[in-house]
Amino acid sequence: MFSFPVPWSVNLHKADIEKLGGPDKAFSKVVALGASMVRTDFGWSDIEPEEGKFSFDFFDKYVHEANRNQLSLICILSGPPSWAKKIWRENKTKFLEKYAIYCRKVAERYAEKITYFQIWNEPNNWIVSPLSPRPSNSEFAKIIIAGDKELRNVLGKSYMGAINIMCNNDIIGGWVHNLKDIYKHMGKQDRNHNVKIIGIDHYPSTWTNTLPLDWSPLDSLIELIDDNVDRLFSVCQIAIMETGYSTWGLFRDQDRWVNTALPILKDKISRYNRYEKRILFCNWYELLDSGENFPPFEGYFGILDPNGYAKPAFGSLAYQILPRGIERLRSFGTPGGNGFSDSIDFMSTYNLKEIKITDDNNNVHGIECTWQNRKGKRYYGTKHGGRKGSQNKEIVKLEDDEYICKIEGTIGRGWQPLLNRIRFTTNKGKVFPTGKKYYGGASDGSNFTIDGLKLVGFYGRSDYSIDNIGFYSRIDNSKFLYFMDYVKSNGHGRDGGNEFSDTPPTALPFHLKEIELKYGNDLNGIRCKWIDQSGTQHEGRQHSGRWGDHYYIFLLDNDEVITNVEGSFGKYLQSLKLETNKNRNSGRIGGEGGAKFAIKGDTVGFFGRAGDLIDKIGILEGKPVKIQYKEHDALMKYIKEIQKIIITYDEEEVTSIKFYMKGTEEALVYGTGKEVDTTATIQLEENEYVSKIEFDGSVTGIIIYSNLKKYGPYGHIGETKMTLDSYILISLFFKKLKTLSTVHEM
Repeated sequence: MFSFPVPWSVNLHKADIEKLGGPDKAFSKVVALGASMVRTDFGWSDIEPEEGKFSFDFFDKYVHEANRNQLSLICILSGPPSWAKKIWRENKTKFLEKYAIYCRKVAERYAEKITYFQIWNEPNNWIVSPLSPRPSNSEFAKIIIAGDKELRNVLGKSYMGAINIMCNNDIIGGWVHNLKDIYKHMGKQDRNHNVKIIGIDHYPSTWTNTLPLDWSPLDSLIELIDDNVDRLFSVCQIAIMETGYSTWGLFRDQDRWVNTALPILKDKISRYNRYEKRILFCNWYELLDSGENFPPFEGYFGILDPNGYAKPAFGSLAYQILPRGIERLRSFGTPGGNGFSDSIDFMSTYNLKEIKITDDNNNVHGIECTWQNRKGKRYYGTKHGGRKGSQNKEIVKLEDDEYICKIEGTIGRGWQPLLNRIRFTTNKGKVFPTGKKYYGGASDGSNFTIDGLKLVGFYGRSDYSIDNIGFYSRIDNSKFLYFMDYVKSNGHGRDGGNEFSDTPPTALPFHLKEIELKYGNDLNGIRCKWIDQSGTQHEGRQHSGRWGDHYYIFLLDNDEVITNVEGSFGKYLQSLKLETNKNRNSGRIGGEGGAKFAIKGDTVGFFGRAGDLIDKIGILEGKPVKIQYKEHDALMKYIKEIQKIIITYDEEEVTSIKFYMKGTEEALVYGTGKEVDTTATIQLEENEYVSKIEFDGSVTGIIIYSNLKKYGPYGHIGETKMTLDSYILISLFFKKLKTLSTVHEM
């Protein structure tokens, strides 16, 4: 069923941008994630460091580069300078006047270039406040209204302001109470205010002491909006203003969180946005680690480490950010021109029907897509590039059941490296263009091929022509062919270079999804990518790859595997040809000639020897497995196997819970425990099983319910209670998806 898709934003701080080398380099990371928005503090202290003296140099460049990269902007109006903090202490009315001037200056300068204005930040955050004494809820309402009035005056009716609320369960008074109280005060001060976006800052498992699957603040906010009695928020929309996971512990924990928490969030958004766009956007906090020391985990929410390198969760986050059913494949070209992307809404909802190409005998200058729904209504995309010179205009027309599955092109060299040429092959064997080999024509440059996609649209960079071209593909939804282990085949070649071997992710059933081959006169480099049963993507190392500037990307469907690898050797590996169980083959990739070889087997990776070039190669032959998923009744049977629970706690919190299964002393452990803790042991009877767990938001206390009795409370249960019933308990016990299924070798 149709649901309004939600764009993603990434949080950027001014210091992050400077550390990464400027806005354009920072934005390239945001674009690589698939996000279409950025959220940044337009800090009052940065813009007006001295009273009455305004400086916009940094933000002028920032806004220009964001617009050039087609990134929408979320502007945070907060961060008072020291002189304004002094005024707050002495004269609160004057402070409001000064804050209003700052808001007006930003709105006048950037107006329509900013999509959303967030007024202040987390007014209910009692842990950290930029103002002392900390404002009361009524005083926060006055600050918000002061900013809102100026924004309305400058921007008019199109403006809709936003506030954000910290959703920790331990906020004094509760976040729902504080939100309602602030909003009621705002209404009393100005019933015509236009602050209609309520953002929630929710970090399950980091700032908020709950499981990754807990998105109850979103449910609570929906309930507030739907409250037909109070109607306080009846005209409001929602934003996930901040969410993320700190890697203060292990980098891999962030990757697991992304693949656990975000699918649940996306499912909720899909349901809530089914009939109207109630949730406007989600924002990942943040792009770059700051490495701050207090609180210890606060500096490690970045998806990039402090040096700007991608953490393991980067690929998984990019996968989750795109709407269900679409993935972003790599791009080819240079950083020239301005960023572009086809509409995520169109690509995720409709079928690609036409591609309009403008070209001449040297280059492809412009690309423009059209999509069509099932009833035949068409949706027209924007034209990318195409502003240069006298050009041919041609149209790729696709049938209703036809899609582009292979793209070949060339990026030019020299002083103006543009998209020289491109051609498309469809699943019906048609090749476009029909009257010539390529759109465009110049053959000198770096060739690229993407084989096995289901094209839905484009992204990249362009100005008068196309500088960089990338592709969106519809995700294959066929049943996965999984593997759990592998053996090495015989190797072919010689003993030069150093040994290498792929390491598929065998902790869970996995599938080889992509092989990237780099070539010139020889086959120079190989890199594999896998996806495991939890949905986590794993990228292998590139073997060799120093030489050669042509690329062949071979994509595999979920039920597809390479069954035959052929190639040729001279002094080094010269070529490869890949053939699958679906009778699809790549053709020869690399140079000609040499002694031929062939290796048969279900290929899940490669091994061999390599230096600057590949000296020897063999395959990792996978052992396929059959996955039989357990039904809920079977899972409940597993829950009923719990025989003992040990809880450790002190005066402040529950520090660990251990679940022991019948017939084993191996425990499923949550938390670490402390030496000074009190320990409680629950020994369940033969026909007794856990039916419910109740605890407060900060896990200061816990109660265990069985089908026969109640155990506890252990520790102190606060006012904010959460309950895990048997369905959620199942998720609790299966930390690895492997235990959700039975694996049999085929």
